[in-house]
Amino acid sequence: MASDATPQQAQQSRQTEQTEPPEQPQTVRVERTRDEVVLRLPTLSRLLRAVLPPEAVEHLYAAQREQLLAARAVIDAALARLEQAQRTERSQTPRRTEIEVE
Repeated sequence: MASDATPQQAQQSRQTEQTEPPEQPQTVRVERTRDEVVLRLPTLSRLLRAVLPPEAVEHLYAAQREQLLAARAVIDAALARLEQAQRTERSQTPRRTEIEVE
């Protein structure tokens, strides 16, 4: 928090803001506070775009899409089997029964 910073830290922060070049995309960022060190890693897609050629990234996205479509097909097939089982169960259950009375 800014309120927790000492006047010296606030001055250093202002100097850093003024002397740093415009922020460019970084792959890894480390932040240090008084109590902890935070290591920030980019998302997988950002890392892929930074490391791999554009054609490879395009193929990986297409492969991911195909995996999702395959998962959708598995779910759709499971739903169809469930619905068919429910229809079969309903058709086999007699609606009227004869009751014999003595």
